[in-house]
Amino acid sequence: MDKLIKASAAVGILLVCVSAAYYFMFALPAIQKQKLDAQLAATYSEEEQQCSESAEDYLKKGQYRERGIFPTHTNHFNKQLEQCFISLDATFVASKDTFHVKELVNLTEGNTIASFSREQVPAGSGYSTVGFSCKLLGKPCQNENEFDTFISTYMGH
Repeated sequence: MDKLIKASAAVGILLVCVSAAYYFMFALPAIQKQKLDAQLAATYSEEEQQCSESAEDYLKKGQYRERGIFPTHTNHFNKQLEQCFISLDATFVASKDTFHVKELVNLTEGNTIASFSREQVPAGSGYSTVGFSCKLLGKPCQNENEFDTFISTYMGH
């Protein structure tokens, strides 16, 4: 009987040790990861909200509103760069010419990263491009597709 009690106690202790080892090796790290993921999601959500508010402020105070132009826009908090960006796109007519303007602005630092503009004039039954400008980080680019590809790296597309 004494041996049976000792064997039962040993098995019990072994089960407790295995259970504790499982908890500390697998369950606890999983719980901690869940908590960390939730904290990161909340932080990202907060940063995205702040970015959205910065974008709205930029639009309210910006050069476009002063000119009566209301561009479409997308804002994005880039987690990798930890910065807020706004992509603007506007088409407007000024004395028969049509202008198409795009910009990528770093709202965190307050500077323009990339800009694109094209001026077109009526020509026959369509339009003819008479002016074109494209810059990425202050350097010339070749076309609108190059511009769009470049800004997609900042905007998470």
